Amino acid sequence: MRRRERKVKILACLLSVVMMVCLLPATASAAMTHGGVQAGTGTVGIDMSVTERGVIISGTFTGTVTSKGLIAGGDFSGTIELLDGADLGMRMDLTNLSATDLSYTGNEDYTHNSGTYADGVYTYNSISYLVMPHHTEYSFTLSADPQYSLPQTIVIKKNETPLAQGTDYSYDSSTGKVTVFAATIDYPLVIEASGHQHVYDQQAATDANLASALCGQQALYYYTCQCGEKGTATFPYGDVLGHDWGEAKWNWAEDYSGAEAAFTCSRDASHVQSVDAVVTSKTTEASGTKDGQIVYTAEAEFEGQTYRDTKTVVIPAAGTADTPSKGGGSTTQNGKAAVSASAPRTGDHSGFAFWLCTLLMAGAAVTGILVY
Repeated sequence: MRRRERKVKILACLLSVVMMVCLLPATASAAMTHGGVQAGTGTVGIDMSVTERGVIISGTFTGTVTSKGLIAGGDFSGTIELLDGADLGMRMDLTNLSATDLSYTGNEDYTHNSGTYADGVYTYNSISYLVMPHHTEYSFTLSADPQYSLPQTIVIKKNETPLAQGTDYSYDSSTGKVTVFAATIDYPLVIEASGHQHVYDQQAATDANLASALCGQQALYYYTCQCGEKGTATFPYGDVLGHDWGEAKWNWAEDYSGAEAAFTCSRDASHVQSVDAVVTSKTTEASGTKDGQIVYTAEAEFEGQTYRDTKTVVIPAAGTADTPSKGGGSTTQNGKAAVSASAPRTGDHSGFAFWLCTLLMAGAAVTGILVY
């Protein structure tokens, strides 16, 4: 009996030695080829080779991962070696938004093991990933759902660390276009963004939000959203407004003997006030060769301020150095002169010829009577 037990023990020891000899080389050179969908939460401590159809969704990988397929997610403390044809995923954590106009919609075959791929988007367990060729600039456009608008900012993360806008990617909040730079696409990414729904409950009484400012009432301002967008409802703010008079508009009599200054309120064009002005004049007589002038000045007092306006009438020169001009003239307004029809014209002898002819005819008539 003891001999039999001894033989059993010897056989067990030999079997253990054989197993150790067989397993040690396998452990030292352990590696895994993956062509399905890796979506676990455990840790893979050996090197992994991902084939063209292989997909990694999640898990922790401490060894070297060499990929020709899609790495859509996961935590990689080891090295990722991306071969030709390899893709990386961007998980879309979007609320009231969608991604359109994808710059890449390749025809890779990732549809298997409960995962589907179409038009550049891989979906697994209702989570969608944008498929991006590694180290290649990638772009898409965010579109807001109905009743929502584009967000002012977005967040893109790599290994739980937010990336820098302008350095790692760009985002235009007016169009929704996102561009991820080529150097950034060496690891799976996550985008977080939410569509914005306007709530107009902010009161900001600024010039940009001014709706109306009419005299006799408080100014009205638009309610705004937290994002700064104006709504259509208004709220009153500030003291009751008075008139805001504009510049004087002058109305002169034809002969410049009187003038009136009219003021219109900039807040209500139907509010107009007119003030009679006091008109004074200053005359500079014309000489034989130099024009003279009459300058009319209108002065009006309104709301504690003095307003003035002038008109100038030109007196033409007589035409000789010894004979000053009297009366007549032209009016200067805005730098232009209009010649008066009543002004005498230099060198006009028609009056002298008329009287000379009349005198000669009268003399001839008298001579004829006497001869007869």
